[in-house]
Amino acid sequence: MAIFLTGGSGFIGSHLLETLGQEGVPIIALAHRRPLTPSAIEASVKVIQGDITESDWIDQVHAPIDVIYHLAGISGPVQGIEDPLLMTRINVLGTQQVLEAARRWKIKQMIVASSSYVYGDAPSYPLREEFPLHPTSPLGGTKAGMEALCRVYGYCYGVPFTLLRIFTVYGPGSGRHQFAIQAIQKVTEKKEIRFGSSKPTRDFVYIDDVVRALLAARGVREPRAVFNVGTGVETSIRQFVETLLKIAGRSAEEVVFDETSVRADEKRNPSRQVASLDRVREELSWSPQVSLEEGLRRTYAAEKKELLHNP
Repeated sequence: MAIFLTGGSGFIGSHLLETLGQEGVPIIALAHRRPLTPSAIEASVKVIQGDITESDWIDQVHAPIDVIYHLAGISGPVQGIEDPLLMTRINVLGTQQVLEAARRWKIKQMIVASSSYVYGDAPSYPLREEFPLHPTSPLGGTKAGMEALCRVYGYCYGVPFTLLRIFTVYGPGSGRHQFAIQAIQKVTEKKEIRFGSSKPTRDFVYIDDVVRALLAARGVREPRAVFNVGTGVETSIRQFVETLLKIAGRSAEEVVFDETSVRADEKRNPSRQVASLDRVREELSWSPQVSLEEGLRRTYAAEKKELLHNP
């Protein structure tokens, strides 16, 4: 039996693809462009290039599929504000096509990358899986729509799914729309370092820990399970930037925070985020292993090297 993975050329998908390939598991990856898979795992990976919102790729899969990892989607909050229609098309319609494939293939498990943004502004913290969903942004709304479709297909067609509500993931290769990469570019390239408000908080989780959670989710036996994937540590933008400055060898006095400057997407995104990990620790025996300082150190080193080679 093979694993089918969507978003194989994306940030999380490419990291998971490499790890699964090292296990020698047969993998079929759907990607809008060919993933940059290391030569050591190319033999175990078949790549289908296609549009997730269309259905033609479903008939290109002939091997029996055991597990689907659905990681394809648009996950940048700013991208959703700028083009909500595209985000809805990819995140919601794309998910429905994958659910149709899951129904036809009679898979044993579908593991879906959702988002902490489904919670919106919560009545209390940390955020728990049983909290009602109050999304306030296109990202949160489309991810909540993805979750609703999974439940519909679960109840109507018996498609077993596991939802992972991933908090603010970062790491090497995460893309220029991610805050961590933007912050590294500012610290590396500019003499004057300027940011918006220092007050919003996020739960920053390193990519390797997210991959470990995705692997652990294969052991879930509950057909409609939901888990947070974060660190349980609430970090303000100021704390994040100061940690990065320390790594880069720059002084906190070099940074200017404009507390009156609020980007359009920030007005619609939650002011606080921090995950409760009680359920994921108990049921998946998963806990994050990489601290923010260590994760930023790895990301900074990789991105600085990338900037030197591709200025």
